[in-house]
Amino acid sequence: MSENERTRALTSPTRALTLLEAVADSRVPVRPPDLGRTLGWSRAAVHQHLVTLVSAGWLDQLHDGRYRLSLKAGRLGSAALEQAGLGDRILPLLEAVTFRLREASFLAVLEGQRAHIIRRVQAPRRIQAHVASSDFDLSSSASGRVLTAYASEAELTQVAGDGISIASSRVLAEVRRRGFAVTDVDDDPGDETTAVAVPLMDDRGRCLAAIGVLAPTDRLDVALASSILIEVAHRFDQMWHATPALDLDTMDEEAAR
Repeated sequence: MSENERTRALTSPTRALTLLEAVADSRVPVRPPDLGRTLGWSRAAVHQHLVTLVSAGWLDQLHDGRYRLSLKAGRLGSAALEQAGLGDRILPLLEAVTFRLREASFLAVLEGQRAHIIRRVQAPRRIQAHVASSDFDLSSSASGRVLTAYASEAELTQVAGDGISIASSRVLAEVRRRGFAVTDVDDDPGDETTAVAVPLMDDRGRCLAAIGVLAPTDRLDVALASSILIEVAHRFDQMWHATPALDLDTMDEEAAR
């Protein structure tokens, strides 16, 4: 018998984590009575664990009595994605994008107030757009627009509450309609690079990350880049649902033709 099998799990932390998961399962902030019905707990038990999680910084209590995950929980989620090897698992897709477009590619997640790059692949060009920064703003960057266009209501409410600027509702609706976002070049006329990004969704329709490409503005074919990225997102969906394996050889053959 291993040491883990001999040691009994603590009941109280386990219950607190169960409640935290119940809050995470909701796409909007939740009320204590709803949590009680979902978990089958008494009102007192729910209240005690909510107070504990708010005190520890894992939940925020809103003015109307509802609860939502805090940014601390969001940072933990981003770290979990990174530690789970999402960047490593997506690496073949990034390499395929860079191979086909011969431009730098990247993977970004929503982390706090920014779009945070967790993986990048540079292009095999003498003159290329380097993904130098690890963080981009949510308002004008392609990855920031994707991550906010597909964010949950709770995430958007939290970002707005922190005073973070995001693109207009019209722009975000257009991102959802087209399925991709492009850098707002008018926001920084001195920037000579442009990015295109698309969402990578999980089986519940939540945006896990944004995958994109960055290139000199005068060299980037937005239509071609968005088409390839949308195709790659579809391949990711196949990977996520464990359907036929990713066929990178086919992508390479298509690129070579």
